[in-house]
Amino acid sequence: MYQLWELAMIARQNLPSSLSPFFLDVIARIEPISESLKSQAQKKVDFKTKPPGAPGRIEQLAIQLRAIRKSLNPSTYFKRMFVFAGDHGVVEKGVQK
Repeated sequence: MYQLWELAMIARQNLPSSLSPFFLDVIARIEPISESLKSQAQKKVDFKTKPPGAPGRIEQLAIQLRAIRKSLNPSTYFKRMFVFAGDHGVVEKGVQK
């Protein structure tokens, strides 16, 4: 799986001429994540009161956010939470209760 900065490097080589200046600027500013900071962020997350890896993907997103923001205590603005649910008939089939 590619890291975001690797995708940005690929995209820079194949940018369509119709891409807006805003997106060109965003892509130009993407840089590699510091492995040192990522390691420090992992340690910070590991010291939380929880079984290691228990939150699943959200834990990895927290580490990535810290590394991208170059801060072990990043602030986020415009926080949003999306909850998705579906009724696929799984319960009726006895797969999950």
